[in-house]
Amino acid sequence: DCLLSRGLGDVYKRQLQNRVVVRDLRRSLEQAGAQIAKSRTALQQASPRAMQTLQPPYAQVEEGLQKFLAEVDRDMFEASPMVLQPGQFVQQVQALQENVSVLRQAVYEQFIANIGDYQAKARRDMLHTTLIFAVLTLLALYLLLCLNASIRRSTAGIIQAAEGLRDGDLRVRMQVHGADDLAAISTALNTAVAQLRDSMQGVGREGQSLDETCLLYTSDAADEEDS
Repeated sequence: DCLLSRGLGDVYKRQLQNRVVVRDLRRSLEQAGAQIAKSRTALQQASPRAMQTLQPPYAQVEEGLQKFLAEVDRDMFEASPMVLQPGQFVQQVQALQENVSVLRQAVYEQFIANIGDYQAKARRDMLHTTLIFAVLTLLALYLLLCLNASIRRSTAGIIQAAEGLRDGDLRVRMQVHGADDLAAISTALNTAVAQLRDSMQGVGREGQSLDETCLLYTSDAADEEDS
């Protein structure tokens, strides 16, 4: 009887130890399940398109985990004595590991696909930015050429008018384009040339009047000598 009692005590003690170990394992699996559910929710909010592919493996893992926990509770904690067999327990753990491996592989493949999509989008954005930069560069170059042509045209008119003034031609007139500094210089030179031309014409008229006066005095002097 003493040996039988001692043997039953040892069996009961091992069952308690096994239950403690399984209870800790169950708690860890519950926490892992909560983390899986949280990751599924976050992924659903961040990328619904990717979640369409990952929904089946996520559901398989969650269903397998719930089934495993329910069987452990039934066969390990609710049954007395416990009826959970080691071989059955190992098979359930292996099935759960296979489901987790499938989910891990699916997440990895989806991650690689997302990287490819991001790279393609980055290349498209880079090409778009490069094209915009090239168009803006060509536009700036065109504006620079137009500005250079306008400056050359204005300076050419000013140089031509200055050469005409040097040769004594007061009929020159510079073309005024726009409202920049060169246009203001051209307008000022046109005004100066016009005033100089008016002054020269006034001098010419005064000279002509003086010539007529001299001729009149000469004629009067000649008439007095004759008389």
